[in-house]
Amino acid sequence: MKVLSIRQPWAYLVVEGIKDVENRSWTSSHRGELLIHAGQRFDHAGLHWVRKQFPELDLSLDPDDYHCGGLIGQVDILDIVQNDPSPWADKGYYHWKIGGAERLPFMQCKGQLRLFEEPTCRVCGCTSYHACPGGCNWIEPDLCSSCGPGKEFDEFDMMFFDTGEEE
Repeated sequence: MKVLSIRQPWAYLVVEGIKDVENRSWTSSHRGELLIHAGQRFDHAGLHWVRKQFPELDLSLDPDDYHCGGLIGQVDILDIVQNDPSPWADKGYYHWKIGGAERLPFMQCKGQLRLFEEPTCRVCGCTSYHACPGGCNWIEPDLCSSCGPGKEFDEFDMMFFDTGEEE
């Protein structure tokens, strides 16, 4: 699944369904499901702007109250337009219209610029939110602990792997 990295507190506002537009200087053909990654950096000026413009939101001023450096939720990109009437839309940017916001359990992972693919195991195809049976974690950027060195696979294990081969 595609992922977009957004600084906090903006990422929080997106996955909570409060912010209905994400402003970007670039457009994309992507529509549909998108995971939201909270970047490592915190936008302090942005938080103060939100508290001034939307005092009813009562957001925490403490950056430690916001997850950073990992996946925090999922949304649907409905459309990408310019001149959206949303109070969150900045002039001169592309407005990524967001719906279906859902908070997910925090999963630490490295972000990237632009859209990127959710980390996926090169052996079994598991992802951060679709782990191996019994659970796993990342030991390399594209290798999970269930498939790491010393792991031998039997027929039962292979039933869970999508090798891409036709039977």
